[in-house]
Amino acid sequence: MKVQKRPPKKPTRIGQRFNNAKLDKGKIISSTIWAGFLGGFKHFQLYLATCCNHCYVYLVKNGLTWFERFFWLILIAMANYATIYVAWKSIDRYLTKNAFIGIDRDYLKWNTTLPSVTICPMERLDRQLFNAYCQTHQVTDKRRETLWDFLEHLANSTYMNFEDIPADPSIDDILNQVQLTPNKYMEVIFNLTRNNRTNSRTDLRIQCDHMGTFCHTRQILTEYGLCYLANSLLDEKYSSQYALFGTLPEANPYERKNETVAAFHITYIDKHMDYYFIGFNTSIDLYVHSPYEIMKVDNNYGYSDQNAYFDPEVVEITTEDNFERDATVRQRNCRFSHESNLTHFEVYTKNMCLQECRLRLVYEFCKCIPHFYPNRVDKPKRVCDYKTLRECFPPHKGIFTPRY
Repeated sequence: MKVQKRPPKKPTRIGQRFNNAKLDKGKIISSTIWAGFLGGFKHFQLYLATCCNHCYVYLVKNGLTWFERFFWLILIAMANYATIYVAWKSIDRYLTKNAFIGIDRDYLKWNTTLPSVTICPMERLDRQLFNAYCQTHQVTDKRRETLWDFLEHLANSTYMNFEDIPADPSIDDILNQVQLTPNKYMEVIFNLTRNNRTNSRTDLRIQCDHMGTFCHTRQILTEYGLCYLANSLLDEKYSSQYALFGTLPEANPYERKNETVAAFHITYIDKHMDYYFIGFNTSIDLYVHSPYEIMKVDNNYGYSDQNAYFDPEVVEITTEDNFERDATVRQRNCRFSHESNLTHFEVYTKNMCLQECRLRLVYEFCKCIPHFYPNRVDKPKRVCDYKTLRECFPPHKGIFTPRY
């Protein structure tokens, strides 16, 4: 018996077997994914054929051409777009226009606040305080008068008259002597201005009065420097001391001693109501505005060195008690005074918002801001020196002033 030797098997490389296994595994994964996709597509077809949206059935219905299916697809897309558009408009209307204005006919109970008055005296600095300041810094003779003229014009400067600030050749040397830098302009003016709200002399005391009832007055910082405000319902943070130093002013002892109100009100049955804002012995600049607003520097009632009497007409908008609580700022498209989102002002009004817009515009043009703006911010802006006020602002007056 002949035994034949079996030929040896050809060895298989380990790498080749590994690649074959990997290839088989890849095919299995691909086929599984494809099967899952087809299954999902069939279930989607079944959903379209049986869902409650009847028009979807025509996308998978037998017997229709591709053109007909495409036509139905366009109609469905347009219908869905219109549905989403109308729904979003309703949501947007709720979020942004969820307030309406109605007319209150119960006029016998109307209680209207009288308008506010802002008065800016044309002579700002006090001679006695100025002389003490010069004595402290050893400023004498002609240089003292030069400094007085400079500071008085600086205290009365605004967008309409920056070019009137004197530029005497000795000013720079005097400012170096008293160490007065632009960021200290307003602080020095504040310290050299006597706040006559607390003057011991009744004839010189700035006060607001109606038949023995006094109204609260305050010194404020405006785009026209230091002025006085009466009959206002704004927060006490709107004051010169808070704007410059971040502290509330001390209570007026004379107002504390007498019956004092925040503002005067009038009702429908009152035939006449007025008040007197007195205590100014120099020429004044007058501004009349809402008790919830501030003055506009380019909308004054003119200068006067005599008594002035106004007979205004008042239009008032009131809100319900829950309007602030139940509606967001976006819904009512307005802010209450304590909801300030401004950078340089703690209190919000429309005119303050416009002032901040002007402030930013000025900063873009001149790379600094005037001295009469509050600048207690995280990153204070550079304050303009008097030369920049004289040179940069007058050529752009037509751009800066029409901000209202």
